[in-house]
Amino acid sequence: MVSLRLKIILLIALVSGLCAVLSVGLITARHAQKETIARAATLLSDEARLVAMRVQDNLELPRRDIALLAGTPPIPGLMRAADNAGIDPRDGSYASQWKDRLADIFKALLRTHDAYFQARLVSLQGEGREIVRVERIDGALVRTPEDALQEKASEAYFQRALALQNGEVAVGETSYNRENGVRDPRNIRAVRFYTPIYTPDGEPFAFLIINADQHLLLRDALRRIDPVHNVLIVYGDGDYGVSHASRRFNAIDVGHVDEDRAPPAALALLDTHGTEPWYVVGDELHGVYTVPRGPGARTRAVAWERIDEMVGTARAAVIDSTLVALVFAGLATLVGGVAASRMTDGLRNLAVAVRGHALGRPTLDVPEIPNDETGELIRAFNSLLRRLSTTEMKAQAVLGDLMDAVVVIDERGIIEEFSRAAERLFGYSEQEAIGASVNILMPQVDREAHDAALETYRQTGKRHLIGNRREVLAAHRDGAPFPVDIAVSEIRVGSRRMYSAVIRDASDKRDRKRTDEFISTLNHELRTPLTSVNASLAMLEQSAGEALDTRSARLLELARKGCERLMRIVNDMLDIERVREGRLEFKREVADLRELTRETVDRMRALADEKRLVLSLELDAAPCPATVDPLRFSQALSNLLSNALRHSPVGAKVEVSARRTAGRGLRVTVRDHGPGIPEAFRDKVFERFAQAENHGGGSGLGLSIARSLIRAFGGELSFDSREGAGAAFHIDLPLHGGRVPDKESSVDHARTVS
Repeated sequence: MVSLRLKIILLIALVSGLCAVLSVGLITARHAQKETIARAATLLSDEARLVAMRVQDNLELPRRDIALLAGTPPIPGLMRAADNAGIDPRDGSYASQWKDRLADIFKALLRTHDAYFQARLVSLQGEGREIVRVERIDGALVRTPEDALQEKASEAYFQRALALQNGEVAVGETSYNRENGVRDPRNIRAVRFYTPIYTPDGEPFAFLIINADQHLLLRDALRRIDPVHNVLIVYGDGDYGVSHASRRFNAIDVGHVDEDRAPPAALALLDTHGTEPWYVVGDELHGVYTVPRGPGARTRAVAWERIDEMVGTARAAVIDSTLVALVFAGLATLVGGVAASRMTDGLRNLAVAVRGHALGRPTLDVPEIPNDETGELIRAFNSLLRRLSTTEMKAQAVLGDLMDAVVVIDERGIIEEFSRAAERLFGYSEQEAIGASVNILMPQVDREAHDAALETYRQTGKRHLIGNRREVLAAHRDGAPFPVDIAVSEIRVGSRRMYSAVIRDASDKRDRKRTDEFISTLNHELRTPLTSVNASLAMLEQSAGEALDTRSARLLELARKGCERLMRIVNDMLDIERVREGRLEFKREVADLRELTRETVDRMRALADEKRLVLSLELDAAPCPATVDPLRFSQALSNLLSNALRHSPVGAKVEVSARRTAGRGLRVTVRDHGPGIPEAFRDKVFERFAQAENHGGGSGLGLSIARSLIRAFGGELSFDSREGAGAAFHIDLPLHGGRVPDKESSVDHARTVS
């Protein structure tokens, strides 16, 4: 018999010889075409260079003109008149006369340059009102009357002009001209050239600005060159113009890369190949030139044409050679394909069986072809499949009974084994998971990092997760993340490297750990540094004394108050987490709520006075004993008072009362006369971080903490409110059965303190 190896060698020799003969002819034809294309590309690059240089010169002309305008006599004359009640002390000219002279200069400039359609002098003070304005309207040069001059402080170029140095000329972003905030119906795309004018004392006085028609600037440049190919010019920060050979320079498309409409295809190609002197895209040849960066904006140009029109003869020869080569290559492929198909029938059957085994559909009887090496391979494969099937059934039985999820992947991260426990944990079926990337079991944000770590381990052997038990974040099929404990081991199967992972849900442990870490971070990473910063600010404020000016002292005071507010927010967050976890310690004792209320109100009077509010206090004549932690009760009441003071208008009264109620109860009420609580917000009042639209700058934690503290004392916090008529918050606590020392024993009636 003729061996398979010999058949393959003869077939390869035949095809290789044929390909070598054809390749020599094809390479020769291709070389001729490349030489022709290179010469054509040089012509296009030369034309692009001429266009770019001409456009660059045209853009520099307005720069020179505006620099000359800045040196004309009306400019210093107007500055001198502005400092002398409108009269120039040097020659007695009025400011209006200097404006007339400047307007005449503007008209002369616009008359000389058709591309200029507007020249202005704009104040750099106040609202940026125009001082002199001349523009071209329907071919006539018109000076704008004083009462029609506009304010330009809101324009972007006004702010950029303020940032320029004296004598510096800038080119603004090209956009459609706007007048009084409305787009000019003439649809002129304006290129703005402007330079600031400073007084002799270095103060900003005004800036000169020339508006040029972008289309006319480009048309004038191209008219002098008369290009014969398609041309694209890009300059500034993304402005462009396109001239097509079919229309020439009488119709130029202009625009900017940031506009909503799609930019020309040639522009995207220029950004991709801009560093190359020429390039071929599809059936077009492009030649590029970039003006070396100078004092102005960089200008680039590209000229392009269809290759057929540039190198028609050489291209036709290459096409003929290519067609001949393709015909012979097709014949060789057909002959080789028929021969290879007959030689590899057995291998094809074997490949189908192997693929079916990889997809979980093993075939235990692959058809055999006798008297060939392929037949021997198939017989050995059939024997191997039977042994593997027995081993796999045993392994599946063991994996199915494990409580922990087991996932096995190959070295590329593709899942090969997925136990029943893994199905329950992640929500995927075995059929869905096997063959997919292990990334599907991770949150989206972690997938790239996992791939990088796996690749690093394959190349360097540096371990990240392998060989260790760690807690990581996994993702359910529905996308919900959850923590798991995972232990990954490396498995060697012959020369193959695989990884097995034993995974257990760690949600309960993560919740407990997260709470501990949150409280620890707030306490050590935020509260401790804030305490130090606050103390330093207080010492600085005290030691600086009168050495600081008013503005610096005010900034220091604002910094200290902001730091104190952050400390209160951090303490509130710590308290609310401790209350929720049941970790907040209380020192309960029997106390008279009248005394605790009075002391708390007294501490808040300074804040009320600062906000020009009146705090009134009404206490029951009889003692009001309750079992509370005095410090925490005062904290809850302080939160209610702070909330009332924040929402009260200037001059309003905040009413506080502490009294016994019917039965054996006590009630402390804080009532304000602010805007009240919106109906739609009342269900969220006691939620953490809940704030209405008129929240007044609070953190949204105070009311939630207050209710948690009062409930810890066996009481309840409630409220009633009407929109526009204020709100009242009520602390209700049970009356203690014993007697407390009555520090106000001499008082036998209700009293009011304002």
